[in-house]
Amino acid sequence: MLFAEPNPAQPGDIVTITCKASDDDDGNILKDESLSYTWYAAVGEIISGSQNNIATWTAPQQSGKYSISCSVSDQSNGEDIKTIEVIIQ
Repeated sequence: MLFAEPNPAQPGDIVTITCKASDDDDGNILKDESLSYTWYAAVGEIISGSQNNIATWTAPQQSGKYSISCSVSDQSNGEDIKTIEVIIQ
Protein backbone atom coordinates (compact mmCIF):
# COMPACT_ATOMS: atom_id res chain seq x y z
CA MET A 1 0.00 0.00 0.00
CA LEU A 2 1.11 3.54 -0.72
CA PHE A 3 0.24 6.60 1.36
CA ALA A 4 0.91 10.25 0.46
CA GLU A 5 0.96 13.12 2.95
CA PRO A 6 -0.28 15.72 2.18
CA ASN A 7 -2.69 14.68 -0.56
CA PRO A 8 -3.95 16.94 -2.05
CA ALA A 9 -0.91 19.20 -2.00
CA GLN A 10 0.07 22.66 -3.24
CA PRO A 11 2.46 23.34 -6.16
CA GLY A 12 6.08 22.92 -4.99
CA ASP A 13 5.11 21.10 -1.78
CA ILE A 14 7.23 18.29 -0.38
CA VAL A 15 5.04 15.17 -0.21
CA THR A 16 6.05 12.17 1.90
CA ILE A 17 5.23 8.86 0.23
CA THR A 18 5.25 5.72 2.40
CA CYS A 19 5.17 2.18 1.02
CA LYS A 20 3.90 -0.54 3.37
CA ALA A 21 4.99 -3.93 2.06
CA SER A 22 5.64 -7.39 3.44
CA ASP A 23 7.07 -10.59 2.05
CA ASP A 24 4.23 -13.00 1.26
CA ASP A 25 6.26 -16.22 1.66
CA ASP A 26 4.00 -17.31 4.56
CA GLY A 27 5.30 -20.24 6.60
CA ASN A 28 8.47 -20.34 4.56
CA ILE A 29 12.07 -19.70 5.63
CA LEU A 30 12.11 -16.98 2.94
CA LYS A 31 9.52 -14.99 4.91
CA ASP A 32 12.16 -12.73 6.45
CA GLU A 33 13.98 -11.77 3.25
CA SER A 34 14.97 -8.14 3.01
CA LEU A 35 12.91 -5.99 0.66
CA SER A 36 14.25 -3.49 -1.88
CA TYR A 37 12.27 -0.40 -2.87
CA THR A 38 12.57 1.49 -6.16
CA TRP A 39 10.66 4.73 -6.65
CA TYR A 40 9.37 6.27 -9.90
CA ALA A 41 7.84 9.66 -10.71
CA ALA A 42 7.47 10.93 -14.29
CA VAL A 43 7.11 14.52 -13.08
CA GLY A 44 8.68 16.18 -10.05
CA GLU A 45 11.68 14.98 -8.08
CA ILE A 46 11.52 11.86 -5.92
CA ILE A 47 14.19 10.96 -3.38
CA SER A 48 14.36 7.78 -1.32
CA GLY A 49 15.23 8.46 2.30
CA SER A 50 17.36 6.53 4.76
CA GLN A 51 14.38 4.22 5.23
CA ASN A 52 13.93 2.84 1.71
CA ASN A 53 10.17 2.46 2.17
CA ILE A 54 9.76 6.24 2.59
CA ALA A 55 10.43 8.79 -0.13
CA THR A 56 9.91 12.51 -0.57
CA TRP A 57 8.50 13.94 -3.76
CA THR A 58 8.71 17.59 -4.75
CA ALA A 59 5.46 18.47 -6.47
CA PRO A 60 5.60 20.33 -9.79
CA GLN A 61 4.38 23.92 -10.10
CA GLN A 62 1.42 22.94 -12.31
CA SER A 63 -1.83 21.71 -10.80
CA GLY A 64 -3.12 18.29 -11.84
CA LYS A 65 -2.99 14.61 -10.92
CA TYR A 66 0.43 12.96 -10.77
CA SER A 67 1.35 9.30 -10.34
CA ILE A 68 4.14 8.02 -8.10
CA SER A 69 5.04 4.32 -8.14
CA CYS A 70 7.02 2.06 -5.85
CA SER A 71 8.38 -1.31 -6.93
CA VAL A 72 9.19 -3.73 -4.11
CA SER A 73 11.29 -6.85 -4.64
CA ASP A 74 12.64 -9.57 -2.39
CA GLN A 75 15.83 -11.63 -2.59
CA SER A 76 14.03 -14.42 -4.51
CA ASN A 77 13.05 -12.08 -7.35
CA GLY A 78 9.48 -11.70 -6.15
CA GLU A 79 8.26 -8.26 -7.19
CA ASP A 80 5.17 -6.06 -6.98
CA ILE A 81 4.51 -2.46 -7.96
CA LYS A 82 1.91 -0.03 -6.65
CA THR A 83 0.99 3.46 -7.82
CA ILE A 84 -0.63 6.35 -5.99
CA GLU A 85 -2.13 9.48 -7.50
CA VAL A 86 -1.30 12.80 -5.83
CA ILE A 87 -3.48 15.79 -6.60
CA ILE A 88 -1.78 19.19 -6.89
CA GLN A 89 -4.21 22.09 -6.59
